[in-house]
Amino acid sequence: MQKQHFIPQFFLKRWRNVDANNRIGSILINKRNYPFSFISPKNTAYENGIWSFSEECILGIERDGVENHYYSKIDNKAAELFLIIDKNGLPSLNGQQKHYLFEFMCSLVSRYPENVKWLKKFTETEFRNSLKSNPDTSKYTDESFEDIVEQHYPGLLSNYGIFMLPELSFLPQIGKRMHEFSWHIVNFLLISKQIILSDRPIIIVPNIKSQDCIISLPISPHQVLIGTSGSVRSKIENINLAELADRINYESVRTARTRIYCIDESLHDYVVKQRKRLKIYQNYCRLVKESQLFTTSFPYTHIYCQKI
Repeated sequence: MQKQHFIPQFFLKRWRNVDANNRIGSILINKRNYPFSFISPKNTAYENGIWSFSEECILGIERDGVENHYYSKIDNKAAELFLIIDKNGLPSLNGQQKHYLFEFMCSLVSRYPENVKWLKKFTETEFRNSLKSNPDTSKYTDESFEDIVEQHYPGLLSNYGIFMLPELSFLPQIGKRMHEFSWHIVNFLLISKQIILSDRPIIIVPNIKSQDCIISLPISPHQVLIGTSGSVRSKIENINLAELADRINYESVRTARTRIYCIDESLHDYVVKQRKRLKIYQNYCRLVKESQLFTTSFPYTHIYCQKI
């Protein structure tokens, strides 16, 4: 079954270490002692056939059609865009190129395994419920609409969410909202701050609908693409670079599910410390909830980032 990367290989390679045969550093955060190792980009941040159909072909689209005709094309365009950005900077992109960049960023979120699995389950349930709510077919056949669809279009119901992925990955209103943001690339090389990459790389605080919102995407070990709206714009411009790097790295540690990527082992102790802090806080929240001491929750990330 085809390896399907929820973080594209070309993007992971931006963290490659030439002294480690162009492999990337990896910290496994769901294992005891948080082991560090160097790993090839082709062997990480993927799941086998996660957005492949369960059938060889459905409605004329082959099993790996979403990968071959959608995500691969987005990634190829994005790889070209980052070459332009590396050479000429973000301002050199025209409107269409920025649109492709935003589509790539949204596609990363749509590829998160938990999002794909949820969409598959949700759309199948909704599709089946909609068929059941149709007028009774008993006058014409003993079969229900659901049975008829299953018979004539095998696999359509269970794979409908995969059909929807390209359409839902980049909604027009999301694209319009992202174009309203102020975008720039922050470079941390001069202050010798290394930026890590989470296996859930897009960071959004608090949410894209908020008037005061920040979106960030680490794009190299020393660069972060940042979009801001509302009053956050001026606050980001005035924040200390070292503090900003620490907050971005913290959010990457917080949002990661399995791995943190880096160019070397220098930030291993930092990642371990932050993960332990998060576990303590999560255990505290669980105890508070179980004891019903409070009726509201206070997300740690908002406390940590309240100055942004």
